[in-house]
Amino acid sequence: MQTSYNPRPLKQVFNQDNAWEHYLEAYPDEISDNQIEVVEKMLACNTPAAGTFHYECEKEHCGHTKVIYCSCKGRACSACGVKQTEQWIAKQLAILPHCEYQHITLTMPDTLWPVFKHNPDLLNKLFVCGNSPLLKWAKKRGIVIGIFCVLHTFGRQLNWNVHLHISVTRGGLDKNNKWVPIYFKKNLVEKFWRQNVIRLLRKHYSKLSLDNADYAHIKDYRQWSRFLDSQYRRKWRINMGKKTHDVGHT
Repeated sequence: MQTSYNPRPLKQVFNQDNAWEHYLEAYPDEISDNQIEVVEKMLACNTPAAGTFHYECEKEHCGHTKVIYCSCKGRACSACGVKQTEQWIAKQLAILPHCEYQHITLTMPDTLWPVFKHNPDLLNKLFVCGNSPLLKWAKKRGIVIGIFCVLHTFGRQLNWNVHLHISVTRGGLDKNNKWVPIYFKKNLVEKFWRQNVIRLLRKHYSKLSLDNADYAHIKDYRQWSRFLDSQYRRKWRINMGKKTHDVGHT
């Protein structure tokens, strides 16, 4: 006997009134193929679309059967991803040193977000842009610090919003393995983060895809450079969180 499947709340949001299909029809260029694949995989989780296992009773004349739907094992799935996420977090916490940490959030002007949306190869390079100011500051102090960095491409409103979250140790080891405290100045972190991102975008101009509405006015490197100059002169928002006694609470 097969029991009816009760959709998870997240699936109900996507499936209510065919919301997911309507979204794809209304905004075909707002979501990547990879993102579509992730959502479709989540929607198929624990349904016949993901595959099934059929079990039958060995007793003659019983006729009892049971059908078990396969899970998607996707990280974005509200069911499958939870377990994987918890295991990953536990593994990372086990290797990180127990000391004081500081959480730093690095953002950029929204006028730059589309660059990374249409040129995703640049996203990984943002880690160097964000971490290098902290590493250079620590190097001047003659110490080695610990950094844990996560890139977010969406904001709280689920809009495209490129920013970095960094947890950095509030100290480091010198050449004698002695723990030395360190403090990062907000204005310097913001300055070098801004410089690094603008330098990155200048350097890769020849490889960038800018043929979209956001940068239709830019025709050559001179105009691109002028646009970047205007963004560099802006004040970029960053947040320096209060120190915490353990990375698990940052």
